[in-house]
Amino acid sequence: MLILENLKAATTASSLATGFPVRPTANEPEELARQVEDAHRQREALRLEMMWSPDDADLRTQLALATERLSELRRQLSLRDPGFAEWVDASDVQLSDVAEFHRRLSSLGPATQLLGLFATPGTLWTYLASTQQTLLSSHPTAELGDLQAFDETNLARLAASLLQPFAAELERMEPDDRLLVSPDFGFFHVPFAALPLAGEPLCARVTLSFIQGAGVLEAVLGRGRPGYSRLLALGGPKRADWPDLPGARAEAERIRELFPDPGPALVGRTATVPALAASLEDADVLHMACHGASAGPADEQARLLLAPDLRRGDSGVLSEDRILAELDLSPGSLVNLAGCSTALQRRESGPLLGGLVPAFLVAGAGSVLAAVRPIADGEATTFQEGFYRRLLAGSGPADSLAACQRACLRGELGTEMADVGAWAFYVLYGIG
Repeated sequence: MLILENLKAATTASSLATGFPVRPTANEPEELARQVEDAHRQREALRLEMMWSPDDADLRTQLALATERLSELRRQLSLRDPGFAEWVDASDVQLSDVAEFHRRLSSLGPATQLLGLFATPGTLWTYLASTQQTLLSSHPTAELGDLQAFDETNLARLAASLLQPFAAELERMEPDDRLLVSPDFGFFHVPFAALPLAGEPLCARVTLSFIQGAGVLEAVLGRGRPGYSRLLALGGPKRADWPDLPGARAEAERIRELFPDPGPALVGRTATVPALAASLEDADVLHMACHGASAGPADEQARLLLAPDLRRGDSGVLSEDRILAELDLSPGSLVNLAGCSTALQRRESGPLLGGLVPAFLVAGAGSVLAAVRPIADGEATTFQEGFYRRLLAGSGPADSLAACQRACLRGELGTEMADVGAWAFYVLYGIG
C-alpha cells in the first residue's frame, strides 16, 4: 500500500516539498530570460485575440505553438536554476518509512485512516490504512456502475465497492475523526461525501479530506496551519468572451463582510492577474469566484478566467503555469476555488498531476477547497457563507466543510440546501 501511495503524484509531492523550478532567479542567462518574457507576452497577446475570435483555427494553432515554446524555454531556465538539482533529487521516489507514515496519520488524530484507490486495467484496488492495520480489496471495474451518474442507485453501487469492504472499520469512526481519501485517475470527480455508509452519507459519519498520495500528505503537513483570518476575495471578473457573473461578485463582497479585517475585494474589471499577484502578500485565505476551464486543445492547461488588463497586455487567463510562476501564496494558506468543476485533475507525462488543485498546492497552499461538479450560484453562495462562518469560529477547513455539509443535511441552511447537488460536490485537498 505504501509503495502505491508514494508512486501517486510523486513529482507533484516533490514540488510541494522543494518548490517547482519555474520562477526567475538571479543566475539566469540574460538572453534566455528575455526569451521567456517575450514568449510570455506573445502567448498573452494570442490569448487576448482568442477572446474576440474563439473559433479561429489558425489562432488556436498559433496559441498551442506559443504555449509549447514557452514551456520549453521555462524548462531550459529550470535546468540553470540552482534549485533544480534539489527538485530532481526529491522527484526520485523515496518510500516513506512505515513508522513515519503512521506518525503522519496520527498527527491528524489517533483514529485517522486513509482510504486509497489504485486503478489497473479491469481492476480497481482499494485499501484502508490506519496506524494499526492495512486492509486490501479489489473489484472488477465493470461492477462500479456509471461513474458519471450520481443518483441514489449509482451512489449505492459505488459505495458497495469502495466502502462496504471496510464497513466495520469505517463505522467505528466518529464524526470528528479524519478519513483521508487518496483517489486515482478516473475518480477525482466522484462525490465521496455522498456515498452511503450505514444509511447515512459518508460526510455525516467522518470528516473527509483528500490527498494525492503519501508524498503530498507529508509535504503539506510540513507547512503548518495559519490563522485563516486575512482574506483576499476575488469575484465575477469581467470578460467579453464569457458570461457575466454578477452572483460571483456579490458572493465575494458577502464573504468579505464576514471577516473582521478583510483585505480588498477584486471584482469585475479589477479582478486581473496582476492585481491578484500584487495583493497576495498578507492573505492566508484566497477566495476565487470566477469561471474555470478544463484543459483544451489550444491551451493544454486548466485555467481560471480573470479580467484582462489591456494596458499591460495581460489576457486574464490564469493557467497552471502562471499559478506556479507568478503567485506567491502564504505558506499553508487556504485557497477556495469557488467555480464549477475546479477539482478535476488529469494525468500528465510521468507522475505529475495536472489541474488547478495541484498547481495551487505546489504554489504554497496548505488546503484547496474546490468542486467536482457545477453548482448553482445561489446555493453556492449559501454554502460558502456557512463554510466561512464555521472557519471564522475557529474550526479548521476540513472540520468547517464537514459541519457545513451536515448542516445542509439537517435542513439548517434551507430546504433547497438539503439536495445532494448543493453540498456533496465540495472536496478539500490538503490537511485542512
